[in-house]
Amino acid sequence: MGDKSGMGRLNIELSGGKDAFAPGEQVEGRIEWGLDSNPRALELSLLWYTSGKGTRDARVLYTHKIDNPGAFGSDKFSFTLPAGPYSFSGKLISLIWALELTCTPGEETVRKEIVVSPTGREILLASVAGQRQGQGHFSDASWVCLMRARDNPFAADRIERIRYRFAGTSLDDLLIRLEEMNYRAAITGPEGSGKTTLLEDLRQALERKGLRTKLLFVNDASPLPEAQCRRFLSELVSQDLVLLDGADAIRRSSWSLFRRHTITHAAGLIVTSHRPGLLPTLIQCSTTPALLQEIVHDLTSQTATTSRALLDDLHSRHHGNLRACLRDLYDLYAQSDHM
Repeated sequence: MGDKSGMGRLNIELSGGKDAFAPGEQVEGRIEWGLDSNPRALELSLLWYTSGKGTRDARVLYTHKIDNPGAFGSDKFSFTLPAGPYSFSGKLISLIWALELTCTPGEETVRKEIVVSPTGREILLASVAGQRQGQGHFSDASWVCLMRARDNPFAADRIERIRYRFAGTSLDDLLIRLEEMNYRAAITGPEGSGKTTLLEDLRQALERKGLRTKLLFVNDASPLPEAQCRRFLSELVSQDLVLLDGADAIRRSSWSLFRRHTITHAAGLIVTSHRPGLLPTLIQCSTTPALLQEIVHDLTSQTATTSRALLDDLHSRHHGNLRACLRDLYDLYAQSDHM
């Protein structure tokens, strides 16, 4: 076990401190843990994930699980890397390899990034590499990395970590009101005003209270055909609290069926909608230029200054759609060298 004093809660150590590998090479090292109580399990995963403007993608290649590991301990690990994909970065997307150690139950997690490529260095796509002035060739020494997708403060995975910000009320207030409304209510507001984020936050709060939830996302890209709607409703039990994101995106006949069925076959129905009237309104979401400024300030970690005039213009041009504003800011940062 070794000396328990000074041990971090979860640690990943790579043999020889090596963090760059060729495809097919062995990744070896040691994990250590020092926790307040005995976990049910520890799991070390070798994975890759993407970061950038689009939807985050991820794949776990291998796992090393330790059941009933005790509160303190250590263990060796060894994984063989596959032939690809390579670690790379462009302006729109970066692919990142990592080792991740998680504890169950609990929220303890530690991640250590590694590079996987034939050269032992992250591959830079042409979109983030600029030839040095005066160079007539493209040797490694002549390339200068600009803004990589993984470094962009407005990457999708960073934006997803932003939670709903209340003005004049709180999550506890909404929970009290929801109970008074018999858990049949709507979160309304224009596109990009935080409805989905608030619904996700509500779900976590409701589950902490011991309620059982079933979440369904509907939009133009993921419609809800009537057959799928009927199948979803047929699987409900009376303890299920249904959360429907995008109620105004489903057909009127499906919505009528949804509304009627959940009265008698579910514990409640909470929806998001651009327009009011589908159910009694729980909260009307809206945004302000000041809210956009606050979010941008937090995302950039005070390392860069974005002009207030620019943010006001974005908020006005996108009619308060913060998601669209942040996408534009991603592009603006990707075109500049903020590193």
